[in-house]
Amino acid sequence: GVRAPAFRLLAQRLDGGALHAAPAPRLLADGGAAFRAMLAAIDGAREEVLLETYILRDDRVGAAVQAAVRSAGARGVRVCVLADAVGSVRTGEAFWRALEGPGVAVRLFHRVWHRPWSLLQRDNRKLLVVDRAVAFTGGRNIGEEYGSSVTAQAGAWRDLQVEVRGTVAVGLAAVVAEGWDRAGGAPLPG
Repeated sequence: GVRAPAFRLLAQRLDGGALHAAPAPRLLADGGAAFRAMLAAIDGAREEVLLETYILRDDRVGAAVQAAVRSAGARGVRVCVLADAVGSVRTGEAFWRALEGPGVAVRLFHRVWHRPWSLLQRDNRKLLVVDRAVAFTGGRNIGEEYGSSVTAQAGAWRDLQVEVRGTVAVGLAAVVAEGWDRAGGAPLPG
């Protein structure tokens, strides 16, 4: 059965990677609950906030994330925000300038006018890793249209987010570090 020690070894051989012993993930189906949990994690950050997303909107949700990461940076937390240049094309330069501040570094993945040959190479990840202890991943971008997975409203998306802890969060930090590096960011520690 799946609880047998031999199953773990078999799964590791099939996958080629280690299995993580971690607390059960928490499914966040409702957008409001997902954003509240993500903002609470950022507010509780002590060392590092890594945010990678395809879309980061200049709207109410984006402004809340902007305020939370700026506050974290002001507390001395290292903050790295990576957004896709095409996915976030409607987000104006003023938003990005306001986002950067003490402790907060921002990169846009493959700006089209800098690298026109990379138009089809996009970063569609949605990851938030806090202190390499808790992470959020799924299909939810940062924008008002991702605020509800249940309410049938015009323009709303049905997406899920998952909160994970432990060594899974460390692994997801490595994924963010890879995207950060590809976007020309300074190497992340660890």
